[in-house]
Amino acid sequence: MNLLKTKLQRTAAVLGGALLGLGGVVAIAAPASAHAPSVDGSTDCIRDKSWTVDWSVGNDYQLDAKVDLTKTKIEVKSGNGQWKKVDNGLTGALADAATVVKPNTDRKPDEQVHGATTVSTESVTEVRLSVVLIWTDGYTNDGHDRNGDPQTKTVHKPEKCPTDNPSTPENPTPSSSGPSSPATTTPSSPTPSETTPEIPIPTPSTTDEPVEPKEILEFNCDTLVIGLDNPVGGTTFTLKFKTSKGEERTTVIKPGEKKTETFSATEGFSLRVTVEVTIDGETYSDFTDINYEKPADCEGEGGGLPVTGAAAGGIAGGAAGLLAIGAVLFVMARRRKVRFTA
Repeated sequence: MNLLKTKLQRTAAVLGGALLGLGGVVAIAAPASAHAPSVDGSTDCIRDKSWTVDWSVGNDYQLDAKVDLTKTKIEVKSGNGQWKKVDNGLTGALADAATVVKPNTDRKPDEQVHGATTVSTESVTEVRLSVVLIWTDGYTNDGHDRNGDPQTKTVHKPEKCPTDNPSTPENPTPSSSGPSSPATTTPSSPTPSETTPEIPIPTPSTTDEPVEPKEILEFNCDTLVIGLDNPVGGTTFTLKFKTSKGEERTTVIKPGEKKTETFSATEGFSLRVTVEVTIDGETYSDFTDINYEKPADCEGEGGGLPVTGAAAGGIAGGAAGLLAIGAVLFVMARRRKVRFTA
């Protein structure tokens, strides 16, 4: 039976609009969304042979989190092209294990946690911050046990700060006796340009934007059916299932494929679904838990009627959770597919 009720349809509409229009934050009125930090970094210019990167870290999930300083790291790249980890390379609130990273799905700068890294070695060409958060529900994006990977941001070495060289006013030459020779105008030499270097402007791709998938979730009298309908033009998804009985399965759904898994289910049965998507070699993942609800008409031999009431809301919420994760991961996919041109 199809259990995509009004509540789920409303949620799907919100998610679809976010995917198509926002291209950034996804507003999800559902019991699950992706645990993910947001990381940004900026620098000004090289002054006295040193430059500073200002870091900003936000929390895209609805629970508080803290920075895992044992796994968050600063790395630098020198002229040899090799990355090297720098101990104690982070200062400010980000370097304090007690700092709480509050939910900030709107990514307001004043609600983010800030830190800094100062570079005083001329050979360093890039600085990279990899952030790992631990949320109050125990989830962490450390890349282990099917968790999402650390969120990274790379900042390149800036130009030297411009030097102020005020021009010296020309002193008039005293006139000499006798006829004066015609004055000659010497073209002034061009002064160094002080224009700000152009910043690459993101140009969204119009040919390879991902298409949102459609969730499949059905509760029958003795089974739970779950999967995705992945349209052509989408991104390959991996669904990993772990039941309350300990059974584990993995399903890979490529663009243009529709796949489902069927599980035997009774009262008390639950299913953890981990959704993974890999973009440009980086894998993003998150999970949601779905609790089986037996349809009310299963006491007899009927073919099954639509579930209503609280059970319907729970089922719709579970499907919305699955769709929410897919939607958030698709936004990540869209961000990764942005092309930068100078």
